[in-house]
Amino acid sequence: MMDGSGDGRQRLADKHLAGVLQILKQRYDDGDNTALLSAIYHCALMRASLPEWVQLAFLQAYESATAYDVKSWDEAFGAPHPRGTHLGKEKKHARLRLLIWECVRKLKASGYAIDKGLFERIGKELDIKPGTAQAIYYKKENQEFYALLDTIGPGEKS
Repeated sequence: MMDGSGDGRQRLADKHLAGVLQILKQRYDDGDNTALLSAIYHCALMRASLPEWVQLAFLQAYESATAYDVKSWDEAFGAPHPRGTHLGKEKKHARLRLLIWECVRKLKASGYAIDKGLFERIGKELDIKPGTAQAIYYKKENQEFYALLDTIGPGEKS
């Protein structure tokens, strides 16, 4: 006999994917072509069918490249990183963003306000500068990442 927990996990996964795709569609509609490959990635990760907007956008981008309307895959799908990106620094920040989110969530639940003191505490805990912790936390791309995390579990909104 099933207890329904598998159904609950599936609903949670579907909710998560719907939230991810909603954010990615908005980014794509705003001109961020990299959101298309991210949408394909998330659908593949969740073993889900591609939504119609993803299918159509992929076909259009692929055909623009194969018909020589664009010079490169980066032009069709967007460059993975903006020119001048310091990959080492961004790689470190990408590794830290989840840790920072978890610290913020935990400390907020303990009554801390999101202020300079919170980031000083996080900086000490993670052995980074408080300003670095704050910059990583408030980076636009990370705010989207945190919103996605909040769709899959109880999280504190800031």
